[in-house]
Amino acid sequence: STRGKGIGSQLYQFAMKQLEASGARKVYGTDAFIDYPTIKYDLLKGGFEVEGSLRDPYKEGVPEIIIGRMFQRGMPAQTIAPSRKSNSEKLDLKVSEYQERDFGGVRQIALNMMPRFYGDINEDFINRMISAHERFAERGLEYFVKPRIMHVAKVDDQIVGVGLFAPKRGGSAKLSPFLVSSDYQSVGVGSALIENIESHAKGLNIRRLYHHFPSCSIISQLFFAKHGYLPEARIREPYSLGIDEIVASKFLK
Repeated sequence: STRGKGIGSQLYQFAMKQLEASGARKVYGTDAFIDYPTIKYDLLKGGFEVEGSLRDPYKEGVPEIIIGRMFQRGMPAQTIAPSRKSNSEKLDLKVSEYQERDFGGVRQIALNMMPRFYGDINEDFINRMISAHERFAERGLEYFVKPRIMHVAKVDDQIVGVGLFAPKRGGSAKLSPFLVSSDYQSVGVGSALIENIESHAKGLNIRRLYHHFPSCSIISQLFFAKHGYLPEARIREPYSLGIDEIVASKFLK
């Protein structure tokens, strides 16, 4: 074995220098608990920190930890408090799988809501979301083509919510993005959308859904806790300066 001869340390130091020179703010990843020597000696010793643990993300009975190292840090984002809304008005609410005619509404809600928390949200990002759903519509769950499944929520035929989930090998799926227009939060739109998504995911034999959301968003924390998603990790500033992300998951079966 070559372990313990300094090869890993040299490789690590070279990689970190290359990343820092490239302007990277952060590097992070996941590792299985069973690979403890790599975590302890090659990563934690080199400045990585444990940011959380994930419940069986890729294989039943095998948890993973999230580890990360910061090169730059931003100012912490201010907490976003939810506004109080009346629940008295009955909505003409419908949730369905994405159709081509929904493109304009999906584009608008994503470009309006996501850039505040995530970098590189642009036309290319929107087109990649749509293409990923089209791959699912055409080919189903063929993992090598990286399919995604998109659902939309409409009130009076206007798109007010979007959810996209990405099935992974091993039975997990990442839910991202999950967006509800601010005018329609706390009135049942998000609940209808996530219940529709979970039902579809179960039908595809997905056993676990997980989602990243900004830690500064109180409404996101309350919403996902209400729907049975348990927090597993807090990732330091993965997508934007000063904005940590909470990882929360729910077992569907």
